[in-house]
Amino acid sequence: MAVPPLIILLALNWLAGGRALNLFRKSGKEQYLLLFISLYALYLAGLLYSENMQRALANLETKLSLLILPLIYYSSARFGREQLLSVVRAFVYGCLAAALVCLIYAIYRYFRTKYDLAHGVAVWDYGVHFFFKERLSVWIHPSYRAMYFVMALGALYLADPLSRLRSAWRQFVIPAVLVVFVFLFSSKSGLFTLLLLGAHVAWNMIVKQGRARAAVAGMAACAVIFLLFYFFAPQFSDRIRGLFSTLSGKEDVRTSQESTASRLAAWKASAGVIRNNWATGTGTGDDRDALKSEYARQGLSFALEEELNAHSQFLQTFITLGLGGLVALSASLFLPLWRCRHTANRFYAAFLALIILNCMIESVFELQAGVVFYAFFNSLLLFSEPEKL
Repeated sequence: MAVPPLIILLALNWLAGGRALNLFRKSGKEQYLLLFISLYALYLAGLLYSENMQRALANLETKLSLLILPLIYYSSARFGREQLLSVVRAFVYGCLAAALVCLIYAIYRYFRTKYDLAHGVAVWDYGVHFFFKERLSVWIHPSYRAMYFVMALGALYLADPLSRLRSAWRQFVIPAVLVVFVFLFSSKSGLFTLLLLGAHVAWNMIVKQGRARAAVAGMAACAVIFLLFYFFAPQFSDRIRGLFSTLSGKEDVRTSQESTASRLAAWKASAGVIRNNWATGTGTGDDRDALKSEYARQGLSFALEEELNAHSQFLQTFITLGLGGLVALSASLFLPLWRCRHTANRFYAAFLALIILNCMIESVFELQAGVVFYAFFNSLLLFSEPEKL
């Protein structure tokens, strides 16, 4: 709730300070500015052929950060290395604070439910459920929070913003807290990206740093955490079993409530919508209406009942804006990643890889929790100097 007012205040400060005039200077990165804001420009153009204007305007409001934040950080004074590290450090501490808030709230709900049961009050759920998934991740969907925590872990190993802390806290305690909470959120995309990050860090430690023992110890610790959750936390193991059940064809994607099955149903319906709207898309406000019609046509009852989005930002953008939107989105993600080959900014490359992987299986830009996260860090890390973090 506080994010939109903060962005407005940031924009007003930017205008009042006269930094908007710097938009006309040459920095060598103006092509990236145009690239980033082109996606929002296409959403604006999509108003011209949208029928659901209420949804279209809400869509534009949600994605406004894609326009405002690149403009602000392109034309503002460049952040130095220490300033960037301060921002990343605040982000890591913010993730730790969020973990503490989630834990305290889960404990409160757990004991409050026990109290209600002891006094004869009927409750629909109780027990350790409060420590998993959306019941643990208050205010924000657990997939987004898991994405934040994986990025914080990447920051610890690729940017080292907490270098002033004692080594034990930086290398063991804080990473352990973040890893455990990614498991508690039980987001499949979070677990997948955590696995990839762990593999990259282990490879770097073994091949480049010669720290094979530390890498093996870290991998063993993660394996132990996984096994403990799998065998002693049914809420977690059910997610893993559901994934393999769906992939083996045992789940009916038309009616199954399992998340992977519902995602496959959304992708199937998305392909149907795209076939009929591949050139220009459905328009900025008509994407969900088109998906609902396709769900009904294909008999995907659970997806229709829940009004699921495409569960892939690439498909969601293709549905909404057509081929041009897909190209703009892909270019704004992959071209900066390709550019990272010539810079030393491994953290920015890891951030882009994290966003791309999540965009493949989640409609990341359909909520401010995703779009502001991307627009802020993408603009800050690309337009700031120095290149290396």
